[in-house]
Amino acid sequence: MSQNKYNYKFNVPELTPEQVAKHKDFDALLARFETSQTEQQQSSPLKVIKSPKSPKATRTNRATKAANANSTKSAVGVARMRTMRRNIYYIMGSAAAVLLVVAFFFMNNDPSMERQAFAKLNSQPFVYAPMEKLQKDYTTFKVDGNKGGVFEYESGSTVTIPANAFVDESGQPVNGEIELQYKEYVDYVDFFIGGIPFNYDSASASYQLISAGVIDVQAFQNGEPVQLLPEKSLEIALQASITFDPKDSYNAYKIDAPARNWQFHSSVFVEPILSEDLQLQINSAQANQENSALIDIEQQTAALQAKKDQMLANIEANLPMPEKPIQPLAADPNNNVTNFDFDEDALKDEHIAEWHNKYRSLIWEVSKDQQAAFDKATTLEWDAIQWRKVDDYNYQVTMIDEATPSNNVQLRLRPVLAGQDYQNAVNDYEEKLKLYENQLAERQQAIQNQLAATLSDLETQLTALQAERNTIVLAQANQKRSLYEEFIKEPILNQPVVTHFTINSLGVWNVARPTLPSKHIIEAKFQSEDQKPLNLLDAYLVNQHDNTLVHFVTTGNEALKMAFDQQDANTSTQHIMWVVDNDGHLKVARKDAFSQIKTTTDFNTFKFEDVAQKINSETDLRNVLAF
Repeated sequence: MSQNKYNYKFNVPELTPEQVAKHKDFDALLARFETSQTEQQQSSPLKVIKSPKSPKATRTNRATKAANANSTKSAVGVARMRTMRRNIYYIMGSAAAVLLVVAFFFMNNDPSMERQAFAKLNSQPFVYAPMEKLQKDYTTFKVDGNKGGVFEYESGSTVTIPANAFVDESGQPVNGEIELQYKEYVDYVDFFIGGIPFNYDSASASYQLISAGVIDVQAFQNGEPVQLLPEKSLEIALQASITFDPKDSYNAYKIDAPARNWQFHSSVFVEPILSEDLQLQINSAQANQENSALIDIEQQTAALQAKKDQMLANIEANLPMPEKPIQPLAADPNNNVTNFDFDEDALKDEHIAEWHNKYRSLIWEVSKDQQAAFDKATTLEWDAIQWRKVDDYNYQVTMIDEATPSNNVQLRLRPVLAGQDYQNAVNDYEEKLKLYENQLAERQQAIQNQLAATLSDLETQLTALQAERNTIVLAQANQKRSLYEEFIKEPILNQPVVTHFTINSLGVWNVARPTLPSKHIIEAKFQSEDQKPLNLLDAYLVNQHDNTLVHFVTTGNEALKMAFDQQDANTSTQHIMWVVDNDGHLKVARKDAFSQIKTTTDFNTFKFEDVAQKINSETDLRNVLAF
């Protein structure tokens, strides 16, 4: 039986650009979706008692309850994902000499525990968070989609949003306010909380990703998701702390959860935030001839973009928006209704006038929270009524007592329909909505046609400027990398860095470098403090040097094969490994568990201590998992 070995590894030699390019082959699985049916609305008749119409008379002498209810079940998409069969290596190590990678080896006579561990791991979602209560919240930034903006996260990371960057699910441009939702994961505790995976398959090879930070970016308008235009990108400046080695090369990857993999996007430059003295030395050694050219390019780009925005505004002004129809409202049986006479002010609204002329059951509804005012309005006589439109559905009506102004009463009213009239109005609305959507699509196509005819030259200039800018930025990054290698001779632990990169779609992105596994193998078992086997528990492994997280499933007293590298005996790398038991509690194996790694054929048994502390927050978790 053939085997595919999917390995995770710490502290291995950096891949060359040729090795990375060789394996840029990404095949994604397709998700299948199903939708459910939507139930139709029904409404019941409504009885209304009309009041006299004399100028000085009781406007309403009896109120009734509306008996109308409607409900809608939204369609639910059910995604089905195929599970990719794969054999997985996991990483472990000793504080003095050993770095380990766990692997499942499946032969015809596979032990049952290995089979179960393999099945459990691959039945889980690719992004799998075992402690849901600790999930990070998004930070929401509000931005004018027509103008864009720059927003700073609490860590110091920034997101730059270009103007006119978003479209809806049908590809139509989105105007107005956009809600950008953002969160980031920058260390192994974050990765565990977020369930971020770090295995990466490319062609026939498998890697462990060493990360400089992960971001999750989403965008919405009025609760509906929006997407980036293909030609637009968000600029990210991600701040984190990593073991920095100027020889390391990082890439940007986007998660592809259905395919259970990361997709390579581009190479990126991770820049250290150095001490003032060292930064001054590097700055003085760096040529500045490109800086003025870069400033000039950015000024030209801003001028062209402003010209483009003005031309777009002129085109849109000459193609006015079609009027969107107003959806009729059904009476609420919990509210009061009345048939205040329609006067000229109310009938000035074309929608009210249309409903008034078409439907006999059109009445005014008064919400239950206005009961006291409603009772007063229906028991006194009034000299006049003043109407003021609040929005498409609501009016403010003032009943006036000229002799005693203190008796004046204000009510919030909205026009509603009942019974067959309501259903007829809904049918009419749906027809008008289809017409509106067609007109909207025709308008957008007309805008695009005019843009294509008038802005092609501008787009060509902008594209050329962007390419020129990218060339200069890449040259500066390469020059900086060379200088860092000259001035920084050894890796720096916990070095603050900032990574500048762009993303051309929303989702989860990882700035990382891929590493290959070792070929040396040992055998490992997993036990609790009282020597009971830890069977089929989610396990996680980290070391203090490499910013990554290895996730695997334990096999108890049945041996799991582990790959390892023999390191310099003076290596002081520390490791932590932990499991999440079936009750959601943690058990931890610390430094001592890695100090007696055997490189012979003997078994290595890792013992895990119970964590007595209750973990109710991220702070609690960090205290438990600290090196």
